[in-house]
Amino acid sequence: MNILFTVDRFGVEYGGISSAVSDLAQSLVKHGHSVTIYTSRLGSLTVPGVAARRFRSAYSILGGANFTLPMLLANYDFDVAHLFGSYYTFQTFATILRARCPIIYQPHGSVGFYRLPLFMDSLWRCIFDNSISRVISSSPRETDACRTVNLKNIVEIPNGVNLTYYTYLPPRSRGLFRSSHGIPPDAPLVLYLGRIDSIKGIDVLLGAMPYLPDNYQLVVVGDADSPYGRSLVQSAPHNVLFAGPLYGRDKLLAYADASVFVLPSRGDAFGLTLLEALACGVPVVVSDNCGLSSAIGGDIRLGTVVPLSSPLMADAIRHTVDYDTESDHAYRIVWASGHSWDKTASQIESVYRDVIEKQIRRKRLWQH
Repeated sequence: MNILFTVDRFGVEYGGISSAVSDLAQSLVKHGHSVTIYTSRLGSLTVPGVAARRFRSAYSILGGANFTLPMLLANYDFDVAHLFGSYYTFQTFATILRARCPIIYQPHGSVGFYRLPLFMDSLWRCIFDNSISRVISSSPRETDACRTVNLKNIVEIPNGVNLTYYTYLPPRSRGLFRSSHGIPPDAPLVLYLGRIDSIKGIDVLLGAMPYLPDNYQLVVVGDADSPYGRSLVQSAPHNVLFAGPLYGRDKLLAYADASVFVLPSRGDAFGLTLLEALACGVPVVVSDNCGLSSAIGGDIRLGTVVPLSSPLMADAIRHTVDYDTESDHAYRIVWASGHSWDKTASQIESVYRDVIEKQIRRKRLWQH
């Protein structure tokens, strides 16, 4: 299949959606497909075997207004177009108007965050709903969010994790992150890694630290150069370290030295970093506002799901650190191996084939 991906931003600095798009594209290429990624903001991320192109944009009410994407859609025959992120972008508008192939939409947590003025929103939703062949959600939570805005034809396919990347740690790598940041080897290391935004609930995690013993160390990995990030840095207790954004090997070393990974989200459709931590064998503590919490909550060996409360989160962190074992570490890696991107790609391939076959049948009916 010749597949088009469109996403507003694509680069390691843009967070989870870029990681998901990149890993899915690589898996589809391994399955013998051709993938082209088009984005209005192309950062520092290259995907082997995948063409990632940036179209120049001047922002309008619908996002990046441009002419190169409509030209691409008019001149190339794609078998399917896969839209990621918000549907209020020009690339979505251009794809719907010009694509001659079935269109798949995958919100990645963007449902409900953006609205146009009432009349425009109703008109756009009517066009959008009648143009999308299938909606892919990543969790029961995201499925519910899609239904609240009346999206139809929803299929639930969880995100995956790059097992080759996260389950491989170089020899003698454990302890390197701690030593480079002055954290004692025996100190429980609480890790948050991801976007620093109020939706992630990092302030609640900082509020949990005074309830923990003084030897506990919280490391927050991410770009704190924002009003919210700077307010966290200014109010942080003495045992909180802001390490800045980490990528590649440095990110792996942070996971390798973590005693527990915490995602205190106020609302996450999935929670890709949870899968990354589990693939490294690290137990997790997650709020019940996260999509993946439904899969984790029933298995204490993976971690603990708690309401979004600083005291309750502190209790869960301490219990997880106190009762973690080496066998649990191995169990988490095995559990994560059942959530590979290869498995996710196979499920999405089935969706592609289904919508393509339906379009072919409709064309045959029209011809007769």
